[in-house]
Amino acid sequence: MQVLFYLDIRILASQADRLAEQITPSRREQTARLRGEQDRLRSLAAGLFLAHLAAGQEVLYGERGKPYLSGGPHFNLSHSGDFICCAVSDSPVGVDLEFRRGKARNFTMMARRAFHPEEQAFFFRHPGEKTFLDIWTLKESRIKMTGTGFSTPPASFSALPDDAALSGPLLPGTWEKIIAGQHCSFRRWDALPGYSLAACSAAPDPWEIHEFNEILAANLTP
Repeated sequence: MQVLFYLDIRILASQADRLAEQITPSRREQTARLRGEQDRLRSLAAGLFLAHLAAGQEVLYGERGKPYLSGGPHFNLSHSGDFICCAVSDSPVGVDLEFRRGKARNFTMMARRAFHPEEQAFFFRHPGEKTFLDIWTLKESRIKMTGTGFSTPPASFSALPDDAALSGPLLPGTWEKIIAGQHCSFRRWDALPGYSLAACSAAPDPWEIHEFNEILAANLTP
């Protein structure tokens, strides 16, 4: 079983000082140094996720900065806009969340630079910000799963389902792929209106999705 937790950081604002007592001293210092309230809330939320997952374990970091726990489970964080997500798995996992801003940007140029030819063809059939970010979050989640960063060129692989006859919009769901000899299980959600959200793991296990608010509820006063 794999789990995706998501949290609206705005609910933390009224009790940020008390919730900060649950995160590590280093995370508290890091959070306090941030100037913007939204940045502080994101940092606090990340610290709360880590405190919940670590259960006393030390958070370590790989060569390229990807955090991990020596005793597991595997996890990965992503934030954008007012939300932060955490994917948890028994296997390597990556997650990416992107807020759709509705601003005019040259998505065609970006797709030509960052997308595999199969993804470009799909994007040009369904151009626009949503399609671009739906594809991008899939790609980013795979890059984050491997922990290689952009030493893996985004255009070097396609994260779309192998069905080359794709004609309609990219729907939520799960599919399996082999990329560079590695098994990748992709999962895409439309759970957060206005956001693109995807995860990639090394295992084909089913996913559950939960609000992290449920876990925080015991620590929040009305």
